[in-house]
Amino acid sequence: MNPLLFNCTNIKADARDLSFITARVTDKRGYPVPDASNVLSFTVQGEGALVATDNGYQADTSSFSNASRQCWKGLALAIVQSSQKKGNITVRVSSPGLAPAMITLKTSR
Repeated sequence: MNPLLFNCTNIKADARDLSFITARVTDKRGYPVPDASNVLSFTVQGEGALVATDNGYQADTSSFSNASRQCWKGLALAIVQSSQKKGNITVRVSSPGLAPAMITLKTSR
């Protein structure tokens, strides 16, 4: 089971299109860990940018623009925006004690 879920892997290279990537903490067998509260760090390389992170917890006062986010119920969200160039966007998520995860999005005209 991939710990990264996404709404799409192809987005428009128009500097407006977004991909929503949910990071989910899983155990060694790939099962979700709903009580995990790890801090996840997101990095984005290529033809896009990380524009926001969230975790769905209304009392979390962390800025949406932070590249790191504490999980709530084992989940965190990264919102990635395309640039105006077509190409690839690599999204990585890491946290101490957890295996890192990565996905590649494609941008096109």
